[in-house]
Amino acid sequence: MRLRRSVRLLLAGSLMLTACGDEPSSNADAGKLDDVADAVDAGSDEGGEDTSTDAADTQGEPDADVVDPGPVDLGERLADGQVRAGVVDDANHLIGGIKADGQVGDIKLYNAQAAFIIESPRRASGYRFFGGHPVDLDIIRPAGEAGEDRFGETFLTWNMMIFQPESFEVVSDGRDGEAHVRFVGHTAPYDFAESFLRDLIDPPPVQFDIVYDYRLRPDDRALRLTVTVTNTAEDEASLDFPLLFSNHGDGAQQWTPFIGFSSPQAEWVPYFGLLGDAASYAVMAKSDDLTHLFNYKAVALTQQTTWTLAPGAKRTSEYLFLVGGPGSADLDAERRARFPFALQPQGTLQGVVDLPETAAGLTKWLVAWQGPEPVAMVPVTEDGAFSLPLEIGEYQLEVFVHRHASSGLVDVEVLEGQETTALPTVPAAGRVVVNVTDGDGAPLDGRVTLTRKAGTPTPWAPDAVRTDAMLAGNISEMAYAVGGTQTVLVPAGSYSAVASRGFSYELDAQDLDIGPGETKTLDFQVVRAVDTTGWVSADFHVHALRSPDSIVPYEVRLRQAITDDLDLPILTEHVMLSHMKHSANELGLADKLVTLDAQEVTTFEYGHFNAFPLIWDPNGINMGAVYEHGQTPSALFAAIRAQNPADEVIQVNHPRGVSISSYFDYVGLDAKNDKVSNPAGWSTDWEAVEVFNGNCQHSGNKVLDDWIGLTNAGYGKTLSSGSDTHDERTPPGTPRNWLKVDYAALEADEQNLVPVVRERRMFVSCGPFVRFEATDGATGESVGLGGLAKVDDDGAITFSVNVQAPSWITVDEVRLLRNGVEIDTVAITSQDEVVRLDTVLTDSPTADAWYAVQVIGSGSLEPVSRTGPPFAMTNPIEVDVDGDGAWTPPGKQ
Repeated sequence: MRLRRSVRLLLAGSLMLTACGDEPSSNADAGKLDDVADAVDAGSDEGGEDTSTDAADTQGEPDADVVDPGPVDLGERLADGQVRAGVVDDANHLIGGIKADGQVGDIKLYNAQAAFIIESPRRASGYRFFGGHPVDLDIIRPAGEAGEDRFGETFLTWNMMIFQPESFEVVSDGRDGEAHVRFVGHTAPYDFAESFLRDLIDPPPVQFDIVYDYRLRPDDRALRLTVTVTNTAEDEASLDFPLLFSNHGDGAQQWTPFIGFSSPQAEWVPYFGLLGDAASYAVMAKSDDLTHLFNYKAVALTQQTTWTLAPGAKRTSEYLFLVGGPGSADLDAERRARFPFALQPQGTLQGVVDLPETAAGLTKWLVAWQGPEPVAMVPVTEDGAFSLPLEIGEYQLEVFVHRHASSGLVDVEVLEGQETTALPTVPAAGRVVVNVTDGDGAPLDGRVTLTRKAGTPTPWAPDAVRTDAMLAGNISEMAYAVGGTQTVLVPAGSYSAVASRGFSYELDAQDLDIGPGETKTLDFQVVRAVDTTGWVSADFHVHALRSPDSIVPYEVRLRQAITDDLDLPILTEHVMLSHMKHSANELGLADKLVTLDAQEVTTFEYGHFNAFPLIWDPNGINMGAVYEHGQTPSALFAAIRAQNPADEVIQVNHPRGVSISSYFDYVGLDAKNDKVSNPAGWSTDWEAVEVFNGNCQHSGNKVLDDWIGLTNAGYGKTLSSGSDTHDERTPPGTPRNWLKVDYAALEADEQNLVPVVRERRMFVSCGPFVRFEATDGATGESVGLGGLAKVDDDGAITFSVNVQAPSWITVDEVRLLRNGVEIDTVAITSQDEVVRLDTVLTDSPTADAWYAVQVIGSGSLEPVSRTGPPFAMTNPIEVDVDGDGAWTPPGKQ
């Protein structure tokens, strides 16, 4: 248990689990693997004790002389009593869905109830690294209805080793009554786990030959997997950490009966379940206990029964991969059918929910509670009907409809063998039409935040049964009024409604009282206050649904960026190289913002690094993503450079915190003295450092001190930021980077972004907009951020500082920094004008120096942002004092 707690603490301290590594070289003897498969068919011990709990079920079908009936048509819709298996040779025969990863050449098993795609023995995307695993699962849907795979990936590991299949065989295509596919392979190193867990728990490596037998029966929604491992090492294998690893999300959340979507800690679980509104899934272990070990967002580790295996001995385990309809009912029914110890007397809970007209087309869930524990959760149909088998006992029912108040609790008693009827009522929501216009009355892209007042019910279900992306606190809805108008639903009650458009516009606010079923229209005028001509706003660090720790749809991210006046939201997913270009085009939003291909290259050993622009490859592993593990930082940065032959930015993300995700901690950076304690890991082949991550906290900011030290040492790294947003409650764009570049230039060629960042022609802001320029003492010309200016004949340098902000942002002072040290402060005494400060500052340095300004504010940025008080900071302007036309950094003088 102590080891398990250590694992949980380590993982929770990290920012994100990482992707899989390069394909290990094979040391398997193919002939020996064939022998293992033959032994499984024959039921032989192969020199060791068979520890299988169900050895008879692992027998392979005997060979027989039969007439070849021809290839299987995997596009055929099967009737009850039929089942088929074969290799997919037509992409139209794959399942499809937002998590679908199957390809031509993979294996399909299906019947009239469910379909499964098993990856062929190839390098796979996600964390699983190799094929041979179930990757796409779905129920059979009506003809013409698109597939809805939401499964993600769940696979086995043994003491941080994974299955590397070498070959597969369709043993039976199903025309004889059961489909059977066999994979033969061996254990291989798992770079993901090796990169961070080996030093902590160091389980002994194992050496297994492995056979995976997948079987599907007619009319069965459960794919059976029989795993036979043979210990080929000379020593006993001690399995201290046989784990199920899962990466899910995107419409399928981890579910545990009596716990719900909350995270169980070191508890036995009846199955590893995933619930969604398109399908539900479960992995059940027939011969081993499952204990939940750890999860972080959509990544989960489930411990199995530990065991030992003598040299040459064989062990067999059986698993079920179940796909069912939405909700937990099919999962629980399968558990009852497969595991007799779980059988308890049952009755049926059924009824019709009294639904309002406003609930039409929205997701509806019924939850059965026993005290604070969610026992089961099933969808409610459009006409309000539900049916749920439950063990006899007393329950409380509650119905949740998206953007509505709950039905409240309804007491019921379920009796053995009887049908219990319940009729919950969901109150009607209010319908709010918001219209946003600019100062001339023209439609304007804007966001309207509706915050409920005391006494108004929440539209959100408790976290244990909540299926949507989360908004914050008392915020009931955000209306992203792209095109100037949007209609939203909220529970009847009282609200404060605030219209906004980022940090360059004024706010407009109204109070709202709305009754059940009532429709009200709110008209807002949002006026531009700050002139940002010639600058582009960007967020270099945004997560959405393809990151394992985010479930926010791309459409929401796009609408958030557009209505918050964010020109360039850069999608930086874990594991996958991604973009929002296709979504923007499909939604007709591509002309409202710029998007590009990017990735957060997420090691779990020494840090996270954003890379952009990269080249998206829809046919590549993880869409062309850079491989993260088993490389030194120098090699990793070189791999990023190689991914895009043109040019790219590498940003060091959140470099302080936990060393496994924070590069500066990993190398032991002492920036003030230009030293590192781990020089073998230190590389400066990167452009930018994320000084501000998720907020603009500047006091006590160790990364800011690092950047100052690096700048003084002459490294010329760009001060940057990123929201690192993972949920809907935190829209992208705070902090935001303001880039000195024409928007049209980025539209024409995304590569025009790179020199702007590399040359430090940008500043970071949580609110205020600042222009900071120097006057070159030799030419009299203005020199902007990242530039080099000379002192005048008197040895002085003159700066112009202009600070602007809308009236709702409070700005208190501007600080002038020389070489990172404050040398002058100008108080701002009036908040009445947009231009809070327009002044000239001078200094007479005695040696080459660099200068920057900080803008310090107070108060809140809500409801536009939850990130704290206003703040801005510029990148440096270098000043040449000795007139040699070059710049000598302070640390080299």
